[in-house]
Amino acid sequence: MKGIYFVLLVLAIFINGCVDVKIKSEIPKKSYYDLDISEIDSKTCHHFANIGLGGISSVSSFETPNVIKKQKNGQTSVVENTLWVDNPKEMFKNILIKNALNECINLDAGSMQYMDRIVFVKILFLGFLDNQAVVEVSYRVSDSKLNTLKMGIIKKDKVSQNIASLQDLSKQVALDIITILKVD
Repeated sequence: MKGIYFVLLVLAIFINGCVDVKIKSEIPKKSYYDLDISEIDSKTCHHFANIGLGGISSVSSFETPNVIKKQKNGQTSVVENTLWVDNPKEMFKNILIKNALNECINLDAGSMQYMDRIVFVKILFLGFLDNQAVVEVSYRVSDSKLNTLKMGIIKKDKVSQNIASLQDLSKQVALDIITILKVD
């Protein structure tokens, strides 16, 4: 009788160990990326512009940490096991603020009534479209009374399927917005 209990105990331990190993081997490793790889320089600005940051929004399909792949026929999927560390609009906001500070522009989301201009940004697409990395945003620059002064769309793309291209393109788009803000 004791022999049967011993065999059952050994069998239970063996089965339990095999199940655990199998489950662990099936879990894929996920990679997490930050869209913001911008570095900020030490700088003192004696003259600077205060511009209101009215907000950064995105179309609902980009309110996710998933990296999006889309085909021209509209079929959409996600890049497997690859995720953003935060919502793309928050990471883009960091890129915009950091690069604006490098140009002595203070983008402030505080009291808009004291700002000469306010910028609103919307992410239209940020991901891979067929074989290209693509970043598309719309922007609107308004006065303090929210009268539109300028608006447009900025699109950057690059034949690539890697995250580094999306990071680079996002910085280029942010720099284009900053250039538009400096002109006024």
